[in-house]
Amino acid sequence: MPQISEHAILEHARFLSEDVGYRTVGTREHANADIWMINQADDLKKLCESVVRNEPGRQLECEVWHQVGSGSHRFD
Repeated sequence: MPQISEHAILEHARFLSEDVGYRTVGTREHANADIWMINQADDLKKLCESVVRNEPGRQLECEVWHQVGSGSHRFD
């Protein structure tokens, strides 16, 4: 069974902070980070699905949700 590692977590943090940089909403960096995160989540979903296929007794649900904001806010 795959396990998360400190190395993997630090690589994700390094990529987002050093390679992508500031991710202010609406910037290219924000869009690039969003695409990267979606790809990472999809890779994890595929890994989860392979575990379910290879271990028939496993009770896992593999879902990825991506929320997209409209930029519209309602203040009362």
